[in-house]
Amino acid sequence: MQRKPQRDIFPTTDRSWIAAQLDQGPSGLSETNHHVMSVYADPLKAYYNGSSFHGLGDADELVAGFFADRLGRPDYLDKWQSSGRKLRHWLIVGFRYFLLEQRAVRQMPLEADLAHASGTDDDSEATIITGAADADAEDPEHAFHREVARSLVRKAIAMTEERCLADDLAVHWRTWVRHVVDGCTYPELSKELGHGEVRLKVMARTVGSRFQLTIRELLAWPGALPDQLNQEIQELISTMAKE
Repeated sequence: MQRKPQRDIFPTTDRSWIAAQLDQGPSGLSETNHHVMSVYADPLKAYYNGSSFHGLGDADELVAGFFADRLGRPDYLDKWQSSGRKLRHWLIVGFRYFLLEQRAVRQMPLEADLAHASGTDDDSEATIITGAADADAEDPEHAFHREVARSLVRKAIAMTEERCLADDLAVHWRTWVRHVVDGCTYPELSKELGHGEVRLKVMARTVGSRFQLTIRELLAWPGALPDQLNQEIQELISTMAKE
């Protein structure tokens, strides 16, 4: 008698949107770099403006310089994938290290800050979790993570809309937006859209499921387990709630 194959002991990991893009080669890398810059630029500027580094120069120029330097390295995101770390943590540690480098170049008194991070490869950035900026890092880092959450929600909404329209689900999309974003009740939507309330609820749930899936895709990192992603989502929701 043939034995049935055992189910995997470990739960299936969620697929990272970035990993899927990087699998497409140079065009995917370009799309990924654009995504990273569009989602994380404002959060990094929020961190910079609230930190002790803020006197180094213009926030836009420094964030752009960070992206140009790090994303310009062909293996930067490969190293992130190998690290097993969340992207938001990888970027904030890398940005802090970049700011230490910039301050050292301009003022040259920070050899002690950089002594434990000798070398040029980005793996060393994972060690720069403490340092010159840590004394005032709590509030700036909270601002960073809050802006990451907001930016990811905006990105997920835009992606979900694009996917719904591509699948001829425009009414589904409008139903979800009017109910979740605008706060319309289903009786109101029934009059507005000409569909029964039960049908509209199904439409909204369909889009809601797609939105949640998109959020998970954007948040996922290589090796992330479903429970870890659930915790990550809850952490970001909590961060947004703490104004």
